Amino acid sequence: MDITPRKRAKVVALNEHTSMTVRDIATAVGVGKSSVSRILKTYQDSGSLSPKRKGKCGRKRKTTPRTDKILIRNSKINPRKTSTDLRRDLLDSGIEVSTSTVRKRLLEVGRKARKPKKKQFLTKKMMQKRLVWAKKYRSWTVDDWKKV
Repeated sequence: MDITPRKRAKVVALNEHTSMTVRDIATAVGVGKSSVSRILKTYQDSGSLSPKRKGKCGRKRKTTPRTDKILIRNSKINPRKTSTDLRRDLLDSGIEVSTSTVRKRLLEVGRKARKPKKKQFLTKKMMQKRLVWAKKYRSWTVDDWKKV
């Protein structure tokens, strides 16, 4: 998580204008000790509060925005599909991604790719109980049901 410029300025100000230790500054500002040390070192080396970023960080995304749209559309069309099924659909389109990537992309838009619970089939006994119940309340009117 990035530290706000306001917190960086507070760290430098506390270091220059008080005799607080790195630990005390970290506690006062609400950041880690190593973060305070890094902020102070950057400020002493360059005189700047903002860190120098060296290009783009992290691994490049395997999927493109177009691929993400296809994946989300397939998920919306059939919400019962698992991440493995959705991955297989993408593979048929010539896009190779892992099931974990599929799950990550769906989670980014608030969707889940889970195998739905299996529905328990009705047994003969359950069917008979339902029939008895239905016959018992067959003559009820709308007013009777409103009182429930």
